Amino acid sequence: MSIAVHCKQNENFNVLCSSGGRAFLSRYVAERCDVCPFYPVHRHEELEVVLVCDGTLTVCCDGVNYTATKGDVCVFPPFSMHAFCALSSQSVTLHAVLLNFRLASNSRDFVGVDRYAAFFNGSAPACHMHGDNADEIGATINALFCARTNSDETAVEVGNLLALLQSHATVGSPSITDRKRTHAARQAIDYVAATLPGRIEVADVAGHCGYSEFYLMKLFKAFTGFSVIDYANRLRLFNAERLLSSGNRAVCDIARAVGFENISYFNRQFLRLYGMTPTEFRDGLTQTID
Repeated sequence: MSIAVHCKQNENFNVLCSSGGRAFLSRYVAERCDVCPFYPVHRHEELEVVLVCDGTLTVCCDGVNYTATKGDVCVFPPFSMHAFCALSSQSVTLHAVLLNFRLASNSRDFVGVDRYAAFFNGSAPACHMHGDNADEIGATINALFCARTNSDETAVEVGNLLALLQSHATVGSPSITDRKRTHAARQAIDYVAATLPGRIEVADVAGHCGYSEFYLMKLFKAFTGFSVIDYANRLRLFNAERLLSSGNRAVCDIARAVGFENISYFNRQFLRLYGMTPTEFRDGLTQTID
């Protein structure tokens, strides 16, 4: 079985770019090999708006889980914890736009940064749009992908996108309870990532966060979609996939590097999640490149 080489394409729009060469606006295309079967929880300082161009995804963002299908739009505020994966073996394509308002100083008047502060100060929560609302925003995202770099057209579409998001946004500050839950979940997720490839125990994660094991397990499942142990194993396999894709290390060495001491168990877990053995996965990459 062959699979496509990772094909994420990053392109910075230098229009609306601040000093240092980093872009206020960037975009990427992700296909199934980038998001399936598991892409771990992550966060970044950009506002991210994702259009599902094809396929179906399970999405988890700040404790809210949902399914996104073709034509839906997912909005992830800055520093929100989000993860997604494709369902089964179907094709998936995403178009995503990222806006970093910290880098917008040179274009403050042009894009009206102050008018859209709710998206960058935590007042506007993550959201999932479908139907007519998603159609409008999706069309604007596609227009941004068609617009020429450094063009007035690109700048206009950025303004259109922000205006549409603002018109559909529900603004409100998160409660103290929600903030505490998010902070605890972030601690737990970061602890698991930092502890790997070492052994993960629920008791250790709970103790690190200062909560009971029962509460920690419920919280972790809400924010990741998985139990602590299942998430840790999937993260090990995700790391193994990256190593398989980027070099020629022996499979047994990769298994040990990500925390699997039993090679047979590693092979079974990889097959269960990816539908192929690690060797078949690597051979598929080689065939695609050839």
